[in-house]
Amino acid sequence: MNSFFSSLNICKKQDTRDSMNRHVIALYTYEDCLSILFEEEQELQNWLVHLLRLQRRRGSGGSGGEPEDAGKMPRPRYENMWQVLVKSFRPDDPQNPFVMEGTHRISVTQVNSSVCHT
Repeated sequence: MNSFFSSLNICKKQDTRDSMNRHVIALYTYEDCLSILFEEEQELQNWLVHLLRLQRRRGSGGSGGEPEDAGKMPRPRYENMWQVLVKSFRPDDPQNPFVMEGTHRISVTQVNSSVCHT
């Protein structure tokens, strides 16, 4: 259960074979993704709100009290997240030793994007 509270992201999952014509919540960790399928959109929304509030409450110290934005709809840390396989990326500069390979997660918000190695 500790990995739930340290989840990288909890959000709706879209555009995958799991979510085709279904309602899906994804719980992303650094190593994996757990997909939870729902039959109705309203059921998904109810669970998503509860999971995000629980994650935020625990992530803010676990005081158990209401978070500051108790009246607002909780938002995922990242609006979109994709897992990608990078075959090989090296900068053009031969002096730069940076190499990117392997499985990564790309995370996007309205103001920035990030890549993390899994």
